[in-house]
Amino acid sequence: MAQWMGQFTGRTHESKVKELERTLEKAIEALKEASSDNFNAKRKSVLKVSARLLAARHKAIKARISKISETRSLENDSSKTRNLIQREKEINTNGVEMILKEYEIQDLVNQG
Repeated sequence: MAQWMGQFTGRTHESKVKELERTLEKAIEALKEASSDNFNAKRKSVLKVSARLLAARHKAIKARISKISETRSLENDSSKTRNLIQREKEINTNGVEMILKEYEIQDLVNQG
C-alpha cells in the first residue's frame, strides 16, 4: 500500500465528509441571512461546498468498498457492498442536486 502525506494524522475520508457537512451548514446559514447584494456570492459558495461534499462522500464510499473488497472476495458480495455500490451510483446520477435536496435548500439556491 502506498503512503501519503496525511498518513497517521487521523484525517480520514469520513472526517473530511463531517468537516464539509459543517462547512455547508455554515454556508447555508450565511445564504439565508444574505442581503440581495451578496446573495449570488453566497449562493456560489453553497454550490462549491456542496460539490466538494459530494466528491468527499464519493471518495469515502469508494474507500469503504475498497476496504471491504480487500477483506472479502468480490464473488462473496455482501449486502453491505451492494448498498455502498448503489449509494455510489446515486451520487454519480444525482450529483449536487442530491445534496441540495438533503439540506432542503434546492429552492433557495435555484432562485438566484
